[in-house]
Amino acid sequence: GLVSRVRSDSDRRYYNIKLTNKGDELIKRIFPGHVRAIVDEFSVLTGQEQEILRNLCRKLGRGKESVQKER
Repeated sequence: GLVSRVRSDSDRRYYNIKLTNKGDELIKRIFPGHVRAIVDEFSVLTGQEQEILRNLCRKLGRGKESVQKER
């Protein structure tokens, strides 16, 4: 009951997945604590280390194609 699946009108092979009101309420309740826990864990890194990590995560997120373009 946390998400709903609605078949796409433009392509019947796909579903759009959306949070229900119950799912939205759960996220609103637990997400702030999740963010606090992440911030606490990353606080052991210096600002410079956090910047390096941010750049590495962006690079990973872009995938192999971005690495090949840089070479």
